[in-house]
Amino acid sequence: MSSGQPVRVIGTPDQPRTLGSHRGGPRSIGNRSRRRPADGAIHSLCQQNYRALYHRSGTTGTGTRLRLSSQQERNSLLPCDGMARVARPLVPAYAFNSPRESIRLYDGPIGGFNDGPVDGSIEFRLAPRPEVSWHVNSGNQLSLDFADLELDIEHRTGRAQMVAHRRSATEGWLDTVALGRAEAELSHVLIHWLNLPAIRSPHGIEDPDGTVEYSGRWKAVLGDWSVTLDRRSDHSEIWRQIRAEGSIAMTHVMEIRRTNGQRFTPADVEPVLSGLHVGMSFALGRWVAPSLPVGFDARGQRVWEQWGARHCWSGVPGALRWWHDQREWELEELLSRTVERFRDPQQEFTTRFVMSSVILSAAGGFVEQRIMTAFAAIEHLAWVRLKLGRGMSQNQYDKRRAGGRLAELLAEAGIDHTIDEAPHGTPQLFTVRQRRTTRRTTGGGAHP
Repeated sequence: MSSGQPVRVIGTPDQPRTLGSHRGGPRSIGNRSRRRPADGAIHSLCQQNYRALYHRSGTTGTGTRLRLSSQQERNSLLPCDGMARVARPLVPAYAFNSPRESIRLYDGPIGGFNDGPVDGSIEFRLAPRPEVSWHVNSGNQLSLDFADLELDIEHRTGRAQMVAHRRSATEGWLDTVALGRAEAELSHVLIHWLNLPAIRSPHGIEDPDGTVEYSGRWKAVLGDWSVTLDRRSDHSEIWRQIRAEGSIAMTHVMEIRRTNGQRFTPADVEPVLSGLHVGMSFALGRWVAPSLPVGFDARGQRVWEQWGARHCWSGVPGALRWWHDQREWELEELLSRTVERFRDPQQEFTTRFVMSSVILSAAGGFVEQRIMTAFAAIEHLAWVRLKLGRGMSQNQYDKRRAGGRLAELLAEAGIDHTIDEAPHGTPQLFTVRQRRTTRRTTGGGAHP
């Protein structure tokens, strides 16, 4: 399919869009369709045409983009009856950046210096690692005392104070800081994802300038919370740069709401943010991060923000992972269970420790370090499941030794832990098993 040729079929395999008619002339792409019984044949043809387009273009639902040559061409496009309209994209609170480009959070007077407020800025830097940094522009001789400062700014959410660390007299970094009232009632929160790949997104959205429509929206229900994840329209190019440069950039924006539409506070959404951070990283086998959450009230006003740097790895390091990005329903189930456990204080620590250990052991590094990290997680999980969960005595726990405890965990999870009898399956493991069996039956001693 040539890039300059207008396309007259748009949407996704799950939500096809194509030609049709209604009284009064062509229907605009923005109008909601209504299904008519007589249009069943047209509806079927829509689906066939769309799938044929997908097969010809050799793409999947992760990134198909269909370019329309003009507004007139857009207005001539008609949705199949019964199909959902293409949605407007979520607008990030902070504009999408290029790899390594800092995100400006604040410009203006910064108080806390002996000479009074000084013009400066606060940025979210992504190179060499994510960090919230401050900088002041001063012709005056500022104190060279490297003690921490207490800076204050006038932000749109109100006056904010924050502890600042110094690298020099004019710049430094900030710990995580919340702006706005802690008890603010929020209707939704926007978060900005760093270094996410193109997850299969069956819902269509359009480019901000309205000239391109693509399948870039993923939606999920995570218990009491509903999330909508939109991929930036130039993700393919940005992703190539991230991989080539080993850098970090904002790739997606996500909206979080209560499923029932009720209001919530920043404290309510914090476990959700932490669960999404660890859960998404666990699925990908490397650290990615939801950053710069911004809370809005029922009137759409920004009333709360959080500036901080959650852990995120640069580039796209090779890693072992169990999840494939074309199976988005598995991601929904994983994140739903992870968020549920992060909201339970009794399960949050163990969930975080075990999943974080899996992430660290799945990525690159010395194999000895990865084995020790994974082994510590398995031992912790065995203690929680067998000792605390089942009430196993210390003597029973110790008698099983590491191998027996691991076998019980695998059996509890429904995973077969037996080694094939035939030596052609895993010859090294089979040989070790045979030697262990021989020693037990003959009363042999230590390992050879």
